Amino acid sequence: MWKMIRLVLCCGVPFVFDAHKYKKALKKKGGKDGYSIQERFDMVNKIVSNVNRHGFNCDFIIRGQENLPKGQVLFVGNHQAAVDPVLFLMYSDRPTAFLAKKEIQKMPFVPDILSSMEGTFIDRTNLRSEVKVFKGINEILQKHPDTSYFVFPEGTRSKGPDYEVAPFHGGSFKIATRNELPICPVCVYLTARVMDQHYHYHRYPIQVTYLDPIYPEQYQTMSTQELADMVRDRVKEELEKMKERDLELIMSLNSYSEEKARKIQRYVKKK
Repeated sequence: MWKMIRLVLCCGVPFVFDAHKYKKALKKKGGKDGYSIQERFDMVNKIVSNVNRHGFNCDFIIRGQENLPKGQVLFVGNHQAAVDPVLFLMYSDRPTAFLAKKEIQKMPFVPDILSSMEGTFIDRTNLRSEVKVFKGINEILQKHPDTSYFVFPEGTRSKGPDYEVAPFHGGSFKIATRNELPICPVCVYLTARVMDQHYHYHRYPIQVTYLDPIYPEQYQTMSTQELADMVRDRVKEELEKMKERDLELIMSLNSYSEEKARKIQRYVKKK
C-alpha cells in the first residue's frame, strides 16, 4: 500500500501535470497533426522520463540496440505489466505507436498520450472491431513512414509468479507481412516489479534485449502462426538468460548483499 501511495504522489502528480501541459500544447496547434510525429515523441519521451526520475527508479540495461534496422519496423514483445508501453517510450529512441486493449482507455491521460502517438485500441471480443483496427494501423503506417508499431502478441499480460510467456497470436504479425516490415522482437524481464507493492528496491533493473530482426525475405514463405511461434521461442530463450543475470544486477544497482538480494527474489516463487 505504501508503495502505491508513494508512486501516486511522486509519479502520478508530475505525470498528470505534464500530460495536461502536453494536451494543451496539442490543442493550441489544432491537434496532434500540428506537430510532427518526431516532435510528439520527443515531448512524450520527456514526460515519461520525468516519471522515471520522480519515482519509478528504473535502470535500463539494453542489449542488441545495434541490431535495429533503420526506418519503420514492427516491434513485438512479451508483456508483463500495464506500464510496458510507458517504459518502452522511456528507453526507445524512435517514434512508436502501440496496439493496446480498449480497457486502457479507462486510465487517466495514458490513452491520450498513446492516441497522440497514433496508438490504436482494440476490443478483442469483437471480430469486426479487430478487422477495422488492423486496417486502420495499415493506414497509419502508410501515412507516417517515420513511425514504427509495437504489438504484444500474447494479447494479455503474463502472470506471476513465473511470468511464463503465453502463446503468440499469429494475427498480430499481419501488420508486418502486409506492409513488408522488418520484425524486431523485444524481450523485457520482470517489468511488473516496478508497480508491485511487494518489491521495494532503490533501483529497479529493467533488462531489455532487442533480438535479431526478421526481414521480409526471411519470413515470406512462413505462415503468420509459424512466425509467431518462432519469435516466441526466441523470446523464451532470452528470458532464461535474463533470469540468470537478474541477481547480480539487483545487487550491483542497490548495493545489496547476495543474501538480501536472494531473499527479495524469493518472493517471486512464493507469490
